[in-house]
Amino acid sequence: INKFKAMLSNGIGIIFAILLFILFIRYTRDKDNLFGALTNSKQLFIWNKDEIKNF
Repeated sequence: INKFKAMLSNGIGIIFAILLFILFIRYTRDKDNLFGALTNSKQLFIWNKDEIKNF
């Protein structure tokens, strides 16, 4: 049970870090090639229509 709790907490931490990274990219919108390549992969995530317009 303790191993399961550790795995669960690590998974939540990883997901939280990924979400923070996505928000960082979205709020530091540069016209750089790196950010362009990253924003092209946004179809991997589920966005609201308004969020796509604001992206």
